Amino acid sequence: MENTCPSATPVGEPKRTAVLIACKNGEAMIGSVVRSASAQADVFVVSDGSTDRTVAEARLAGAAVLSREVSSGKPAALGAAVEHFRITARYDYVLVVDDDATISADYVERFTRRMDACLSPAAPVQGVPRQL
Repeated sequence: MENTCPSATPVGEPKRTAVLIACKNGEAMIGSVVRSASAQADVFVVSDGSTDRTVAEARLAGAAVLSREVSSGKPAALGAAVEHFRITARYDYVLVVDDDATISADYVERFTRRMDACLSPAAPVQGVPRQL
């Protein structure tokens, strides 16, 4: 991946990144994505109105899980999880991953380094990178 940010040097120490997954009726795939991410970061799953074993499978794979009985859509579910788990107070970055994804063994580290390099030292925690 080519670095298009002004500086390739990370700003400060490496940041802590949380992985967040919104899922509805994803019991067949959620365990796999949680396992692929949990070796790299804390993983949080919000089950948005699932009627299958999504919650059980996500917990079994190692995720912290918020179960919402009624589906409100992905953006609302992600927002509820951020608030419930206090993610922005505890982590510098939040990496949202689809419930059927598989991420490489160094993906979170590469993402975090990229964000560190792209953010201005004055940018807030919720800052948006200048370029990706």
